[in-house]
Amino acid sequence: MQDWNFGYNQAKTPYVTIAHQDDLYFPDYAIRAVKSLEESKHPLIYFSDYCEIRNDEKVRDNGLLKIKRMLLFPLKIKRYQKSRFVRRRVLALGNGICCPSVTFAKNNLPNPVFRVHFRSNEDWEAWERLSKMKGEFLYDSTIQMGHRIHEESETSIIIGDNARSKEDYEMFCKFWPKSIAKVLSKVYAKSEKSNETK
Repeated sequence: MQDWNFGYNQAKTPYVTIAHQDDLYFPDYAIRAVKSLEESKHPLIYFSDYCEIRNDEKVRDNGLLKIKRMLLFPLKIKRYQKSRFVRRRVLALGNGICCPSVTFAKNNLPNPVFRVHFRSNEDWEAWERLSKMKGEFLYDSTIQMGHRIHEESETSIIIGDNARSKEDYEMFCKFWPKSIAKVLSKVYAKSEKSNETK
């Protein structure tokens, strides 16, 4: 995650989006992000819904996307976006926030945002830390970007060597007793299969 932190620190603007090289941002993404951030009293992050891009086709609805939208549903209610309790309950059941869909309000955030600890869950770990802070998680439930899924992606490689399940368990332990975290990590692992391209 040193490259993410490096890129983040190169930006001199108050708002920063870490764009992955093969993801797509739709025309209104920046407009909606800046408008939402400017209207917020103390923004932490803005993030939008997204679609997957598989074999150059936009997939707007599948099992994984439905689950993530269900996880994030409480944050569609504006007053809940600043609730630490609600944000943590949302993250306690999994990582519904797509990292490249996030724009950071740099002036309100710690530096570094990402810790060099995980291979796959570095973003979920960051959201967990930020969820404890005073401020707002600004969720835009419209699809404003496309996240590309392919065999060579780091996420697909990590899932293939089972490193992801260990990281998932560690993340669930931040919210739950170990016995519950173990069950949740097994259930969560099943959703990872939807990242496979074959």
